[in-house]
Amino acid sequence: MTTLPIDEVATQLAELIRKLAPGEEIIIVDGDSPVAKLSSMTKADLPVLGRLVVAEAVPAAAVDEEHVNDFARYMT
Repeated sequence: MTTLPIDEVATQLAELIRKLAPGEEIIIVDGDSPVAKLSSMTKADLPVLGRLVVAEAVPAAAVDEEHVNDFARYMT
């Protein structure tokens, strides 16, 4: 597990997300205190993503069926 300071994550977020391997986590710290966790999605996260769309926490347009299917294929 990797630990990175919040300031470093802020400047490299897109790159960190692209490089996350399945199951990998990055703990984000502010000083000595852990404040957040960045983790890759897994196949088990697909139902959660669906619930977020239903709850309107994630716009449905951001989660089209093709994207979900691509993700499912990537995870297998």
